Amino acid sequence: MKSITTWLVALASAFVLVACGDGEDDKNPPAGGASVSGLVVDMDTDAPIANARISAGGRSTQSQADGRFALTGLAASERLPVQVEATGHGNNVAIVKLPANSAATIRVRLLKLAPTLVFNAEVGATLILPGSTAQAQVPANSLVDALTGAPVSGPVTASVTNVDPARDPERMPGGYTTLQNGNVRAIESFGAIKVDLRDANGRRLQLAPNTDARIRIPLSTRSPNPPAEVPLFHFDEATGRWTKEGVAMLRTAPNGERYYQGEVTHYSYWNADIESETVEVEGCVQNPDGSPASGVIVSGSGGDYSGRTSAITNNEGRFTMSVRKNAITNIWAATDTRVTAITELTVGENGGGIAGECLRLEASTSPVPGRLSPRIMQNPRNTTVEAGQPALMQAVAEGTQPITYSWSRNGQPIANSNTPALWVFNTSPADDGALFTVTATNAAGTITSAAARLNVSGSAIAPSISTQPLSATAVAGEAASFAVAAQGSGPLAYQWLRNGAPIAGATQAAYQVIATQGDNAALFSVMVSNSVGSVTSQAATLTVVSPQSAPVITTHPASVVATVGGSASFAVAATGSGPISYQWQRNGNNIPAAIEASYTLNGVSAADNGAQFRVVVSNNQGSVVSGSAMLTVSTGTEDQQAQVLRLMSLWGDGLTAAGAPLQFVEDDFRVKAINEICLGGNATLTLDGGAVPAVGQSLPLGQHTLAAQFAACTGDFGIGYDGSSSVAYDFTDPAHRVGTVQSTITNFVNSDVDDNGDPVSTRVNGAARVEADGSLNGDIDTQRLRFIPTAGLLLTDVASGNASTFNSGNVLLHTVNVNTATGPRPQLSRQEYAQLSFTRGGVTYVSDGFVQFDFDEQGRLSSGSGVVEITANGQLMARVRATAGGFAVEVVTPPPGFTASAIKRARIGAARPAAPAKTRHFF
Repeated sequence: MKSITTWLVALASAFVLVACGDGEDDKNPPAGGASVSGLVVDMDTDAPIANARISAGGRSTQSQADGRFALTGLAASERLPVQVEATGHGNNVAIVKLPANSAATIRVRLLKLAPTLVFNAEVGATLILPGSTAQAQVPANSLVDALTGAPVSGPVTASVTNVDPARDPERMPGGYTTLQNGNVRAIESFGAIKVDLRDANGRRLQLAPNTDARIRIPLSTRSPNPPAEVPLFHFDEATGRWTKEGVAMLRTAPNGERYYQGEVTHYSYWNADIESETVEVEGCVQNPDGSPASGVIVSGSGGDYSGRTSAITNNEGRFTMSVRKNAITNIWAATDTRVTAITELTVGENGGGIAGECLRLEASTSPVPGRLSPRIMQNPRNTTVEAGQPALMQAVAEGTQPITYSWSRNGQPIANSNTPALWVFNTSPADDGALFTVTATNAAGTITSAAARLNVSGSAIAPSISTQPLSATAVAGEAASFAVAAQGSGPLAYQWLRNGAPIAGATQAAYQVIATQGDNAALFSVMVSNSVGSVTSQAATLTVVSPQSAPVITTHPASVVATVGGSASFAVAATGSGPISYQWQRNGNNIPAAIEASYTLNGVSAADNGAQFRVVVSNNQGSVVSGSAMLTVSTGTEDQQAQVLRLMSLWGDGLTAAGAPLQFVEDDFRVKAINEICLGGNATLTLDGGAVPAVGQSLPLGQHTLAAQFAACTGDFGIGYDGSSSVAYDFTDPAHRVGTVQSTITNFVNSDVDDNGDPVSTRVNGAARVEADGSLNGDIDTQRLRFIPTAGLLLTDVASGNASTFNSGNVLLHTVNVNTATGPRPQLSRQEYAQLSFTRGGVTYVSDGFVQFDFDEQGRLSSGSGVVEITANGQLMARVRATAGGFAVEVVTPPPGFTASAIKRARIGAARPAAPAKTRHFF
């Protein structure tokens, strides 16, 4: 079973950035002598580019033979666009923060343009990219000189290049931002192209005014479910921003590849994007000696979406970054010579501080100086499709760019599979059970992902919702957008509903409405259907505010757990007529200079425990006070707290071993196929010493023994099993999993991934008893599971040899979920420890007490209660409390014999309770 915490992974890999971030627009920058220097390289080969033209702040220069350049005598700027161009490459724009008399160092990567096509301007042409759906039309007699506007005739040299942001988000020029009503908004890409048109003298050409041309943008996204309709954005090289203009529809080519098609009136970079809802996270960056690293660009790259965001550290080395809510973002910092490890953040509805140590710049952390080996951040997932439908295998790798990819099927390389996404077209029964892996390679090393299994069904698959519509707030007269992601056998049909009633013409995966006051509090949902059935999404609420209205808080500050000496961050999101001002309060008193949308308390002390933080949001129409967020202070070092939580949750490996044979049993007691669990390796099952029922048949109720012998069985997400586990079960109600299991475990090795994302293995020997009961009352599913280790149950860490022997006591897990059309939503999660005792390294530990978390109607953590006390040899060692901000750990006495881990951790706030398990559902 997964660890009870959801501490986020601090991965030991990073890559040197293309310096194209974002900050606030210039506001009367002070004068001063400043400079920008750096390196220009080819995006695919990393080779230096000579004679590249670099310009910024009215000054320009060229790169030398080694790709290096320097611009001096620049005025200070909070946001300075540095434009870079070179023959045969697409332009890029780096954004730097440049205080007076400072020096910024950047590394800029340029996209190599595709092979050119020569045609006559009087005839026109359709530009294509061989092997791709990328396409751009040039109508006859439609071109003019980009500078003068004079009509053009004669030969034209042109190209259309696929940008492919899912492969590497840095391939997009500038930052992933746009301006909406003067406010900076993040965008998420679903693909982009670059169209380059030149005359015989190399001068840029452009479409004549009032000319329409059709483009096709190959689908490129880290999201598994792209919308059917997206806005189009073009790149403004002068500002480094993207500007919305037009719309594109998702289409499918005859070979099954998908692309967005739309109409444009001019050519540059064109991007199929949506605007993202964001929240703010805060953190800090340090130099190798521990001093604050100021003026460093911090970048974020989407893990489950194609987008980037950036920030620049202040004089204290701190930064605030806007990231997409309800998503995974990988964050790192870099200069031209140093980089930090990548920190993976899973952010929900609220932002907060990146707790723990600052990001630390290192000169070299891989076999190649200045380069970091690739790391698989997202393994390909098992996929089920109907025969004849395409299947998508997708992975995310980070590391020093450029990274190359190669996919394999059943261990055999797949030709021309050089992107992190692999489409399997025209699937057939012969594809059922095929295993796919991807290998990522860069200058510093190679890594191969876990295997993903392709399941091909002979019958149609009913639709299901994978991404629910999100609630939105809009000013009256402006657009509000809702989107859904669904999967199932195609074609999928969509029908949006307003307060349960169909909306005429709203039949796409995305829906946009011009908000009116009458829409305030309206509920928007969507019904997705196909030939098999239909499913309706959750409802999203639209909040509409007047153009001249008092502020409305859309996201209240969330409670936070912090460590003594660390930092605690609170954030609010509000809308209303501008300008909007903020005043944070602590226990009802104003905090001096705390006048931004977020507030960070540095140097947290024990005296801060229990402090209440709220914010007054005001404009010229009125003010509103947010809800209060409580700060809970954990004591002890980060590593000590991690050790305490690990000790408290050791029993989970015993539960995994005890229930392992039941992995092969569905909730209704039907037998699964071995290869549904073992994607690699194998397992042998026996029932009462003989054969088990056939796949799809049910196990008998009553008293029986199900045994499993695992042989290097590997499954999803790095999980693996080896050895033996036998369960003598007595189930009377399988629908609610009511019954008992008495397990005997022999040399069972459970391989998993720890809270730091690194592989760990635990060997289990001995016996344990599991008592389960549950009930279903309407949509409310209640489950109770008591784990009772038999005295002598032995758990041994395979790598270190550290052994834990259980003595007595038990643990009760109590969960309450609400069953919805899209799966279970947590309502309550409780763990009760009844004098659970085990001995490790000559120390006897005892855990006693309970922790309980409650969740709101959206499945978000709303409150926590209870405390578990852990003693070591009879002396109180630590207390673990459940709070609205997650687990709070009070280390009274450091764990005996504990040595600090060399692996860093990063968390949003603190360890939080795990969501309902989606894999390894034993009981």
